[in-house]
Amino acid sequence: MIMACPKLDHGQDIYMQKLVHLIDHTNIKSLHVVMMEVPCCFGLSKMVDAAIQQTIRKIPVQRTIISIGGEIRQE
Repeated sequence: MIMACPKLDHGQDIYMQKLVHLIDHTNIKSLHVVMMEVPCCFGLSKMVDAAIQQTIRKIPVQRTIISIGGEIRQE
């Protein structure tokens, strides 16, 4: 599990480097991004997409959006 806040965390390039390394140098088969429905959290999904573009291996990404009340909005 990797946790990140694209709005409040600094050094997002470090997250990107770690994601690229994780995808290219481990045996993970997919990623599952879980984010809140607030606009700033969609930056996390964009960060994952940008990291995937830099990888040698291409893996599927599943996304789940959670409402601010805790319900699943979209899978």
